[in-house]
Amino acid sequence: MSDTATRRQPISAVAEKREALTKDSEAKKAYLGSLRHELSSATGADKNRLLWMIKSEAQSVQAAQKALESFESPIVIPQLRLAGITITFHNDRKAFDVAVLVNNDGILPALGSFELDLSVSYIVDYTQGPPLYRDDVFPKTTPESTDIQPGGTNRFPYPNIPFIPNPDTGNALYTFDVLLYAGPDGVVADQSLHEQFLLRPRIVPVPVLPVVLANPA
Repeated sequence: MSDTATRRQPISAVAEKREALTKDSEAKKAYLGSLRHELSSATGADKNRLLWMIKSEAQSVQAAQKALESFESPIVIPQLRLAGITITFHNDRKAFDVAVLVNNDGILPALGSFELDLSVSYIVDYTQGPPLYRDDVFPKTTPESTDIQPGGTNRFPYPNIPFIPNPDTGNALYTFDVLLYAGPDGVVADQSLHEQFLLRPRIVPVPVLPVVLANPA
């Protein structure tokens, strides 16, 4: 078995139950499809028999789908949440790195990949009135191996964001918007985060520790 296949094996009884329900639903749908295909060329007694079987199997498919939907409540599916960002200034104070924090508040692992896009809005020219703003968008598609375990937090880095301060104050107002989309394994999250901060690096040119800018509850 490949590393990817091994990684994607269920790791809990909840995941195993979900897999069993999904397989049962898919098998019943496939059987119903084969009966309908057979009906297209059936005649006489065979046609009547197939019609009865299709009616019975359609009810079975409905029951299996209902069982799966009842199981897949928000309690058991992976629950991703944009938890905030960290900012780390470079030593020269001309740029900084952003890391987006994503939590998995569910009890199942959230399997990659994910679409995670960061938008940054900031002033690039303070001499104009009003000042000239710039919007940068940094799209990111994570590798399939990027899983977020239950109760875990992953950091997704966005390096080298330019820092352009107001020459009169040394401050700069930055607006951050993050969009998080589900990966190819199903809908696990569709969230947004909006943060606005007045940034100013330390005057002393030493590494600045990341400051967690948590998303307000």
